[in-house]
Amino acid sequence: MARNGGLEPTERAWLEGDASCGWIRFRDEEKLEALWDAYGDKASFYWRRGHRMMLPITLCELRDHEDVWLTGASGFIERQYTSEEKAVLWNKRGDKKQFHWNPGLRKPEAISC
Repeated sequence: MARNGGLEPTERAWLEGDASCGWIRFRDEEKLEALWDAYGDKASFYWRRGHRMMLPITLCELRDHEDVWLTGASGFIERQYTSEEKAVLWNKRGDKKQFHWNPGLRKPEAISC
């Protein structure tokens, strides 16, 4: 962080999910977490510690990832969400007529006719 208490342009870019943020995305995760906790716009962006080099993404992008997972594709949600978070997502938005999911599964599975 800038010595005057403000943010460096690269820090601001990282907080906005801008890939032009440069080397900041390779910082120690503790420093990124501190930056996120202090300045992250949690009402508009998502970021979680534990996935090196991941930039914050918009909540619209997160919703898109959720939609993909809910249709049986693996990927982002499978890696980012806990079993409890997946259960909440499934219970709120899962298509239970076309898919089946329980905490033992990595992703929803299509129900065969």
